[in-house]
Amino acid sequence: MVSIFTSLTTEEHIPGFVMHIPIVIILLEGDVDDIKHVAEAVHKNVPVIVIKGSGKAADIILDFLKSEENLRSQAALLFGLKFNDDHFQELEKNLHRLKERPWMVSEFDTENDDPLMFPKLVGEAVVRGWALEEVHESPALPEKSEIYDISSYQNPNVHKEVPNGSLVKENGNLGSENKHDKPVVSWSMETHKDEVTKDKKVTIAEKLLTSFGNEGYIVDSKFTSPPSLPLYFYVGYQVLQEHSLLMDCGHILLLEALKSNRTDYVKVLMDHGVSVKMKDIPVLYKSTISCPKHGPKVKDCNCLGMMWLMKSINKEEAERCFKKSDVKKGLLAPQTICRELLDYQKKGYTCQKILPEENSEEVHFQESNPANLEDILLWALYANRPEIAETVWLRGKNQLMTGLVCYETLRKLSEEADNVKEQNLSKDLMEHAQMFYERALEILDSMFETDSKKTLKILEDPVTIWGITSNPLTFAYENFMYEFVAKPASQKNLNKTWYSGQAPHLIPCIKSVFNKPGKVLTSPLSKYVFNYFLFLTMLISYSAFVTTSIGTTYYVRDMARIFEYYVYFWGFGDLLEEFFSCFGIFHETAIEGKSYRSYRTIVKRYLNNFWNQVDILSYELLITALFVRHFYPSETFTISRRMFSLSLLIMYLRFLEAFLMIRSLGPTLIMIKEMLKDLFGFIILLFIVILGVGFYYHANLWPDHVYFWEGRWTDWRIWKVIYYPYWQLYGETFNDFLEGNSGPCAEDCTITNFTVSSHGSGDRCPQEDWTVGAVSALYMLFSNLLLVNLVIAMFSSTYERVTANAENLWRFERYTVIMNYKYRVPSPVNLVYTVYRIYRCIKSGSCRKYRLCCCCEYGGPNKNKKKEKKIKKQELRQKFQRIMAHRVCDQLNLTN
Repeated sequence: MVSIFTSLTTEEHIPGFVMHIPIVIILLEGDVDDIKHVAEAVHKNVPVIVIKGSGKAADIILDFLKSEENLRSQAALLFGLKFNDDHFQELEKNLHRLKERPWMVSEFDTENDDPLMFPKLVGEAVVRGWALEEVHESPALPEKSEIYDISSYQNPNVHKEVPNGSLVKENGNLGSENKHDKPVVSWSMETHKDEVTKDKKVTIAEKLLTSFGNEGYIVDSKFTSPPSLPLYFYVGYQVLQEHSLLMDCGHILLLEALKSNRTDYVKVLMDHGVSVKMKDIPVLYKSTISCPKHGPKVKDCNCLGMMWLMKSINKEEAERCFKKSDVKKGLLAPQTICRELLDYQKKGYTCQKILPEENSEEVHFQESNPANLEDILLWALYANRPEIAETVWLRGKNQLMTGLVCYETLRKLSEEADNVKEQNLSKDLMEHAQMFYERALEILDSMFETDSKKTLKILEDPVTIWGITSNPLTFAYENFMYEFVAKPASQKNLNKTWYSGQAPHLIPCIKSVFNKPGKVLTSPLSKYVFNYFLFLTMLISYSAFVTTSIGTTYYVRDMARIFEYYVYFWGFGDLLEEFFSCFGIFHETAIEGKSYRSYRTIVKRYLNNFWNQVDILSYELLITALFVRHFYPSETFTISRRMFSLSLLIMYLRFLEAFLMIRSLGPTLIMIKEMLKDLFGFIILLFIVILGVGFYYHANLWPDHVYFWEGRWTDWRIWKVIYYPYWQLYGETFNDFLEGNSGPCAEDCTITNFTVSSHGSGDRCPQEDWTVGAVSALYMLFSNLLLVNLVIAMFSSTYERVTANAENLWRFERYTVIMNYKYRVPSPVNLVYTVYRIYRCIKSGSCRKYRLCCCCEYGGPNKNKKKEKKIKKQELRQKFQRIMAHRVCDQLNLTN
């Protein structure tokens, strides 16, 4: 590295800049004379690294810097010498001189510190010596001839120390500018800025850009070692600052800082407005994410890691991430992988007036243009660099929405890693994801406490990040972020929608009916009540129809037909509303309540809701009963009556959803739903046990039974196999039968297979087998004491889990109902109103498919003044988010 910088910074290239060889002293053990040498060295700005635990002088120095009380006893024990007054005073004097400049001494503990950190410590010690060459001890203390009194000169460059040992000035610079002609130990800069012409600046820039090869790497392993990294940044930064080249060449420093995971350097450079170029993004992926064994060759890589995960999501796009031949596709490829990972589509609106910077495809593309912060942030997520990701995230826009997308991206990547048994990678990614989620929750609370009005608008503001178009509240709901949806800010936003901006109290609400009848009657609350009132009338009509009018005798009466057709019309209208709700049709804005996702994902998300599954089941049974009744009639209508009755049963279960919005009953319904999930999972295991026991019974009670699937499906022997072990779960023993003493119809049974086949109404008599009784006893012991109690334990666990999180779960379900009834029209009224909705949609272009901008109303685009006002308000909200994000992160970092 020294040779590289020497060739780059000699007098013939940059006049006035002299680069000397960096020096550092490493003290291992040592005697009294070494302490004197170390004291002299630190006063000449030569840094010292003391190896703790090596004994003698090394331990004496470190202990003395911490405490002076035990110097006499420690000196006698460690050195084993007989001191006189002069020798001890000289030792004490040298240690005091050393203590005058403690910042020049670094400590390395051989027992506790990582040996791999030692090279880094060496490099940082050299930088510390260079950066603090003008920082001196108090004038009251003894001074050497080469040390000048700092009190006689007020140095404007006040330093402060930042993590990882680097130093910045109060204005953010790395180190200090040497403005004095005092001789220094390591290097000096006596450059006169008027000597540096524009042509020379260009020459310097070209040398910095091309001196390290075509790959664009700064720190090449052929020329540099780990200690040279902080030296490179320190010297390179000073050169660029002195010659005003930071904006022209600083992207090289930033690129290497990102690759080396040096957050302190990244912060300083970004604070000065430095950004990497678009062409540098593929370099970042190639140097940090590519496979150590196969490099950036995605096709050949079978090593489990981040590149393999990206390949498993989209192999073609993963290959583009590492190619520099087509930078534009290389920038878009990581975004495509992210959208596919989260199941989102890029289709959707992009408001050019409000968010022009977010539509990167419309901007003229040049490889030398600065890269977007979003692209750097996405790389930091894939590379799993939490500190850099947080730094870039804070300097971006829309921190709330971006934080949620980052959380979900990392969480999904963690799941993918866990699926291939990469537990360590999965754990790291999940910790990274939790960092973003915790910050997003804290930001939301902090914003709501500071300015609730702006916060509610931020929750509704549409944002496009990596091609994903949504708003924070909708995105959180779609990805099951229960805590976010349950936050007071989110719930207040929902209350505003639920009551249509009216007071959430009975008496003011009644008054509003007379003052603002249209607004109250069209509120989701009113539509919710009216919908279930019509639902109740349908249930009454359906019950009357099923109990009295399935047969042809009573059906000829007109009242029965009214009941039946009212059920049909209601069911058809309700099915239409479920379809509109599922796909977000007739929503007023493009992403309100629904984001742009594939149809498969939309349907999958819809079916994830338990109540939607019940709805679909009720529709299927009603349609099946309708076809059976009218296309397969019979004299008794037995099958159709059964189908109608089963459909009615499911309809009554659906009506339970009406109580979901009641705070006291809602958590109970959620608990029942969660317990049903446990029960269905348990039934699968139980069914396997029942089959095993049932076949054992059948094989030994009716040996060599030939006819198993003969006759109607109700006569199949499989039902006999399941029958006895199933009812034994509830305490039925069937002892006499299982012992072969008698059958269910003893006078009808026979002992031959042929007789059974000749008259299907008969059955074989069970044969006596003592092992059946023994297996039956063990099965009842196993099922009643183990399996049943296991179900009870599962229910208890579910009860505790739901109770602990009942409020969040109920508020999450509340979001589902409110957003559903915001646009839902009760059935069967919707059959008439839907015609008007379609007409209005086609006429004004306000369908979700065509409504491309949040600035648009039904009559078309707003006036320019109105748009400008919206732009200014959104810019203010973005600044508000950024301020609150910085405040929250600063508090959390101080706490941690």
